[in-house]
Amino acid sequence: MTYDDHPILVKIKGLTAVRAAKISFKGDTNVELIYLYDDGCVPTDNAANMNAYLARLAVLAKLEIDGEPHRR
Repeated sequence: MTYDDHPILVKIKGLTAVRAAKISFKGDTNVELIYLYDDGCVPTDNAANMNAYLARLAVLAKLEIDGEPHRR
């Protein structure tokens, strides 16, 4: 397996500012660029960070990709 086998950019069907805020680590409503975590909330640092990260992933997992993903 290599990173080149996985998409690096996708468009998500029905992504709204409200949904983006639920996925973004900082609650950002930007639908163009979403970060799930940063250096200040690394999921493996503690249980609170991991629980918050897993909650964001649960929201993300329910959404669908729109079109073909961009690969390197």
